[in-house]
Amino acid sequence: MTRKKVNLEYITDDSSRKTTFRKRKNGMLKQVVELSTLCDVDVCAIVYGPNGGEPEVFPSTEKAHCVLTRFKCMPEIERSKNMLNQEKYLRNKIEKVKEQVRKLKRDNREKELIQIMYANLVGNTNLQGLSVMDLNDLTRLIDQSIGEINKKIDEIANTMSTQMSETTTSSPIITPDLIENLVGDRNTSILDVVATNFDNNGGNNLALSL
Repeated sequence: MTRKKVNLEYITDDSSRKTTFRKRKNGMLKQVVELSTLCDVDVCAIVYGPNGGEPEVFPSTEKAHCVLTRFKCMPEIERSKNMLNQEKYLRNKIEKVKEQVRKLKRDNREKELIQIMYANLVGNTNLQGLSVMDLNDLTRLIDQSIGEINKKIDEIANTMSTQMSETTTSSPIITPDLIENLVGDRNTSILDVVATNFDNNGGNNLALSL
Protein backbone atom coordinates (compact mmCIF):
# COMPACT_ATOMS: atom_id res chain seq x y z
CA MET A 1 0.00 0.00 0.00
CA THR A 2 1.35 3.45 -0.94
CA ARG A 3 2.41 5.58 1.99
CA LYS A 4 0.43 8.77 2.47
CA LYS A 5 2.28 11.86 1.32
CA VAL A 6 3.49 13.97 4.23
CA ASN A 7 3.37 17.75 4.01
CA LEU A 8 6.76 19.34 4.62
CA GLU A 9 5.77 21.54 7.55
CA TYR A 10 6.15 21.70 11.29
CA ILE A 11 4.12 19.05 13.15
CA THR A 12 2.14 20.85 15.85
CA ASP A 13 0.98 17.75 17.71
CA ASP A 14 3.58 16.86 20.38
CA SER A 15 3.00 13.12 20.35
CA SER A 16 3.02 12.86 16.57
CA ARG A 17 6.12 15.06 16.33
CA LYS A 18 8.08 12.94 18.83
CA THR A 19 7.07 9.74 17.05
CA THR A 20 8.08 11.18 13.69
CA PHE A 21 11.42 12.33 15.09
CA ARG A 22 12.19 8.90 16.48
CA LYS A 23 11.26 7.05 13.27
CA ARG A 24 13.03 9.48 10.94
CA LYS A 25 16.16 9.54 13.12
CA ASN A 26 16.38 5.74 13.17
CA GLY A 27 15.81 5.62 9.41
CA MET A 28 18.51 8.24 8.79
CA LEU A 29 21.05 6.42 10.97
CA LYS A 30 20.26 3.18 9.15
CA GLN A 31 20.98 4.87 5.81
CA VAL A 32 24.24 6.28 7.20
CA VAL A 33 25.33 2.76 8.17
CA GLU A 34 24.39 1.40 4.74
CA LEU A 35 26.24 4.22 2.98
CA SER A 36 29.38 3.62 5.01
CA THR A 37 29.28 -0.16 4.53
CA LEU A 38 28.27 -0.36 0.87
CA CYS A 39 30.47 2.46 -0.41
CA ASP A 40 33.34 2.26 2.09
CA VAL A 41 33.25 5.97 2.93
CA ASP A 42 33.75 7.88 6.17
CA VAL A 43 30.46 9.28 7.41
CA CYS A 44 29.11 10.66 10.63
CA ALA A 45 25.82 11.95 11.95
CA ILE A 46 25.09 14.39 14.76
CA VAL A 47 21.49 14.69 15.88
CA TYR A 48 20.20 17.11 18.49
CA GLY A 49 17.01 15.91 20.11
CA PRO A 50 13.96 18.13 20.65
CA ASN A 51 14.52 18.17 24.41
CA GLY A 52 18.09 19.53 24.28
CA GLY A 53 20.86 17.83 26.14
CA GLU A 54 23.78 16.03 24.59
CA PRO A 55 23.49 15.26 20.86
CA GLU A 56 23.46 11.74 19.54
CA VAL A 57 26.66 11.10 17.58
CA PHE A 58 27.21 8.29 15.08
CA PRO A 59 29.33 6.20 14.86
CA SER A 60 31.33 7.74 17.73
CA THR A 61 32.52 11.12 18.93
CA GLU A 62 36.10 10.40 17.88
CA LYS A 63 35.10 9.23 14.39
CA ALA A 64 32.80 12.21 13.92
CA HIS A 65 35.60 14.57 14.99
CA CYS A 66 37.95 13.08 12.38
CA VAL A 67 35.35 13.38 9.60
CA LEU A 68 34.52 17.00 10.51
CA THR A 69 38.21 17.92 10.69
CA ARG A 70 38.76 16.58 7.17
CA PHE A 71 35.69 18.47 5.98
CA LYS A 72 36.91 21.77 7.44
CA CYS A 73 40.31 21.33 5.79
CA MET A 74 38.73 21.24 2.33
CA PRO A 75 38.82 24.37 0.12
CA GLU A 76 35.85 26.67 0.59
CA ILE A 77 34.57 26.10 -2.96
CA GLU A 78 34.66 22.31 -2.67
CA ARG A 79 33.21 22.39 0.81
CA SER A 80 30.18 24.48 -0.06
CA LYS A 81 29.50 23.05 -3.55
CA ASN A 82 26.84 20.53 -2.52
CA MET A 83 25.77 22.01 0.82
CA LEU A 84 22.13 22.90 1.40
CA ASN A 85 20.51 24.63 4.31
CA GLN A 86 16.78 24.66 4.89
CA GLU A 87 16.28 27.95 3.07
CA LYS A 88 18.24 26.90 -0.02
CA TYR A 89 16.52 23.51 -0.08
CA LEU A 90 13.08 25.13 -0.02
CA ARG A 91 14.08 27.63 -2.70
CA ASN A 92 15.18 24.79 -4.98
CA LYS A 93 11.90 22.97 -4.37
CA ILE A 94 9.95 26.15 -5.14
CA GLU A 95 11.84 26.67 -8.41
CA LYS A 96 11.15 23.08 -9.47
CA VAL A 97 7.44 23.49 -8.73
CA LYS A 98 7.37 26.78 -10.64
CA GLU A 99 8.99 25.12 -13.65
CA GLN A 100 6.39 22.33 -13.52
CA VAL A 101 3.62 24.95 -13.43
CA ARG A 102 5.13 26.77 -16.43
CA LYS A 103 5.34 23.51 -18.37
CA LEU A 104 1.70 22.68 -17.58
CA LYS A 105 0.66 26.15 -18.71
CA ARG A 106 2.52 25.72 -22.02
CA ASP A 107 0.92 22.31 -22.57
CA ASN A 108 -2.56 23.62 -21.78
CA ARG A 109 -2.01 26.61 -24.05
CA GLU A 110 -0.97 24.37 -26.94
CA LYS A 111 -3.98 22.09 -26.43
CA GLU A 112 -6.28 25.10 -26.37
CA LEU A 113 -4.84 26.39 -29.66
CA ILE A 114 -5.16 22.94 -31.25
CA GLN A 115 -8.84 22.86 -30.34
CA ILE A 116 -9.32 26.32 -31.85
CA MET A 117 -7.49 25.28 -35.02
CA TYR A 118 -9.56 22.13 -35.56
CA ALA A 119 -12.82 23.91 -34.70
CA ASN A 120 -12.03 26.58 -37.26
CA LEU A 121 -11.22 23.99 -39.93
CA VAL A 122 -14.67 22.40 -39.61
CA GLY A 123 -16.39 25.78 -39.42
CA ASN A 124 -17.50 25.60 -35.78
CA THR A 125 -15.74 28.83 -34.78
CA ASN A 126 -14.07 31.92 -36.23
CA LEU A 127 -10.91 33.82 -35.40
CA GLN A 128 -12.45 37.28 -35.00
CA GLY A 129 -12.53 37.14 -31.20
CA LEU A 130 -8.86 36.20 -30.81
CA SER A 131 -6.24 38.66 -29.64
CA VAL A 132 -3.03 39.44 -31.50
CA MET A 133 -1.11 37.15 -29.15
CA ASP A 134 -3.59 34.33 -29.78
CA LEU A 135 -3.29 34.78 -33.53
CA ASN A 136 0.51 34.80 -33.38
CA ASP A 137 0.57 31.63 -31.27
CA LEU A 138 -1.97 29.99 -33.58
CA THR A 139 0.12 30.92 -36.64
CA ARG A 140 3.19 29.39 -35.02
CA LEU A 141 1.27 26.21 -34.24
CA ILE A 142 -0.08 25.96 -37.80
CA ASP A 143 3.41 26.45 -39.28
CA GLN A 144 4.75 23.77 -36.95
CA SER A 145 1.95 21.35 -37.96
CA ILE A 146 2.54 22.01 -41.67
CA GLY A 147 6.25 21.37 -41.21
CA GLU A 148 5.57 18.04 -39.50
CA ILE A 149 3.13 17.04 -42.29
CA ASN A 150 5.65 17.92 -45.01
CA LYS A 151 8.32 15.94 -43.19
CA LYS A 152 6.02 12.91 -43.03
CA ILE A 153 5.17 13.25 -46.72
CA ASP A 154 8.88 13.33 -47.60
CA GLU A 155 9.51 10.20 -45.50
CA ILE A 156 6.68 8.33 -47.24
CA ALA A 157 7.86 9.49 -50.69
CA ASN A 158 11.43 8.35 -49.97
CA THR A 159 10.16 4.97 -48.74
CA MET A 160 8.02 4.45 -51.85
CA SER A 161 10.89 5.53 -54.12
CA THR A 162 13.21 3.03 -52.46
CA GLN A 163 10.66 0.23 -52.77
CA MET A 164 10.03 0.99 -56.46
CA SER A 165 13.76 1.05 -57.15
CA GLU A 166 14.22 -2.33 -55.48
CA THR A 167 11.24 -3.76 -57.39
CA THR A 168 12.56 -2.52 -60.74
CA THR A 169 16.02 -3.96 -60.05
CA SER A 170 14.67 -7.39 -59.17
CA SER A 171 12.25 -7.59 -62.14
CA PRO A 172 13.26 -9.88 -65.04
CA ILE A 173 14.11 -8.37 -68.45
CA ILE A 174 12.34 -9.98 -71.41
CA THR A 175 14.92 -10.42 -74.19
CA PRO A 176 14.47 -12.01 -77.67
CA ASP A 177 16.41 -15.14 -76.56
CA LEU A 178 14.19 -15.52 -73.51
CA ILE A 179 11.08 -15.12 -75.65
CA GLU A 180 12.42 -17.69 -78.14
CA ASN A 181 12.87 -20.22 -75.32
CA LEU A 182 9.55 -19.45 -73.69
CA VAL A 183 7.40 -19.33 -76.81
CA GLY A 184 8.32 -22.75 -78.16
CA ASP A 185 5.13 -22.86 -80.14
CA ARG A 186 5.23 -20.14 -82.81
CA ASN A 187 1.46 -19.80 -82.48
CA THR A 188 1.95 -18.35 -78.98
CA SER A 189 2.03 -14.57 -79.03
CA ILE A 190 4.53 -12.40 -77.20
CA LEU A 191 1.67 -10.92 -75.23
CA ASP A 192 0.83 -14.39 -73.91
CA VAL A 193 4.43 -14.84 -72.78
CA VAL A 194 4.47 -11.46 -71.08
CA ALA A 195 1.14 -12.17 -69.40
CA THR A 196 2.38 -15.57 -68.21
CA ASN A 197 5.54 -14.07 -66.72
CA PHE A 198 3.52 -11.25 -65.22
CA ASP A 199 1.41 -13.79 -63.30
CA ASN A 200 4.43 -15.91 -62.33
CA ASN A 201 6.25 -12.92 -60.90
CA GLY A 202 3.34 -11.80 -58.74
CA GLY A 203 2.50 -8.76 -60.78
CA ASN A 204 6.01 -7.25 -60.88
CA ASN A 205 6.81 -4.73 -63.60
CA LEU A 206 8.40 -6.32 -66.68
CA ALA A 207 10.87 -4.55 -68.94
CA LEU A 208 10.26 -5.61 -72.54
CA SER A 209 13.37 -5.40 -74.71
CA LEU A 210 13.05 -6.44 -78.36
